[in-house]
Amino acid sequence: MSQDLKPADVALFLPAFTIGGVERMRLNLAQGFLKAGYSVEMVALDASGPLRNEVPEGVRVIDLGGGRMLGALPKLVRYFQHHKPRTFLSALDYANLVSLWAHGIARVDTRIYIGTHKVLSLATAESVLLREKVVMPALLRRAYPRADGIIAVSDGIADDLVKYLGLPQKRVTVIHNPALTDKVLAQAQYPVEHPWLATPEDAARTIISVGRLDRQKDFPTLLRSVHKLRKTRPHLRVIILGEGPDRTRIAAAATTLGLELGQGGQVDLPGFTTNPYAYMSRAALFVSSSEWEGFGNVHVEALGCGCPVVSTDSPSGPADILENGKYGPLVPVGDAAALATAIDQTLKDPLPSEQLHARAMTFHVDRVLENYLLLMQL
Repeated sequence: MSQDLKPADVALFLPAFTIGGVERMRLNLAQGFLKAGYSVEMVALDASGPLRNEVPEGVRVIDLGGGRMLGALPKLVRYFQHHKPRTFLSALDYANLVSLWAHGIARVDTRIYIGTHKVLSLATAESVLLREKVVMPALLRRAYPRADGIIAVSDGIADDLVKYLGLPQKRVTVIHNPALTDKVLAQAQYPVEHPWLATPEDAARTIISVGRLDRQKDFPTLLRSVHKLRKTRPHLRVIILGEGPDRTRIAAAATTLGLELGQGGQVDLPGFTTNPYAYMSRAALFVSSSEWEGFGNVHVEALGCGCPVVSTDSPSGPADILENGKYGPLVPVGDAAALATAIDQTLKDPLPSEQLHARAMTFHVDRVLENYLLLMQL
């Protein structure tokens, strides 16, 4: 590091600038710290990726040169020794583990904080790999207590860390994701050229869901709920924004249920968009049918756009965001009948958009940043 370059107040570590919830939350935090007057570095194992251009101006990017995460250990040791940031924030289990090892080897005064965005016990139960089911939890149990702070993005994740890894309750702090930003609120006002949202009458019978087309989001349950509502709501339609490996399976599920695909039917799969918020601000309802969620950033974004939300009570974030049903119904995972009932009732009697927006503002980056600053003593 150059002699005239002062150590950063905050360093944020991530594997790469790929499109993902954790990566976007890191960028939101970087913007928040910078806006609050702190110097910020983003340290990436590989500093390439589609989100690289969204790094806020004024944030230094440190590229560790790529490779596997374990291979980053000596690179991170050198980073700590040469850059000596005041505080270092990591997320994702492998990155957390390597960060803690490097920090210990470097023997620097940097305070290190690790975050976790998933229910670890569920993730390990789902895996068929020995290293995921046995080795990784054992390593985390030994390493995590060495952190200056452990951050869970939901109450459910915090409880799981305490029970599954045996961490002391006082060592785990719940800080929700900074899922809402001024940029999201601005993009919500952009025009949308989808015909189902062209007029208030069209939008009133259109629901929306957003997410990667994979097993986690369980879109077939959403489609079954729409099918159940066809008798009483024959004009109901659903737009599912996202892309992923289950596109063919989801399309087949719609066809099996007699739901026509495309803008002439009841289900449209237009693919990934960088601005789902403009859809959220116009649709009658946002629905999440996920089997699990670490937090549920899209829930917050929908609320911020003034869009009513119906969600499965998936572990572990939706209950936090919707305050156990106060700001939107929560239904059992995989229960299409319950989801259909909740959709119908919410369409009949939605909460005022101002109330939904006010709830979302508790997850605005400016509000969330206050909790980070308190924990990190900056």
